[in-house]
Amino acid sequence: HYLASAAGKHLRLWDFRDAQVPSQPLQSYPPQQATIADIGWKPGRENLLASCGYNGLSCWSPDSAVAVREFEWKGSMLRLA
Repeated sequence: HYLASAAGKHLRLWDFRDAQVPSQPLQSYPPQQATIADIGWKPGRENLLASCGYNGLSCWSPDSAVAVREFEWKGSMLRLA
């Protein structure tokens, strides 16, 4: 099981599959351009993690610290659904 966390411009992914509290994140993604307003998870074959904030949305893979896809948005994007 994964848990994603956002603090300011930083997004981290934690791995709880061993039912223990990890001391280090599985993945630390590069700082975003602006404070992260919301995060979302798309479980399944792709296991995508999304983060949004001012100027857009980024999609991330648990396997890579490079954004899989980025969508530009003029202004603040406050929530994902």
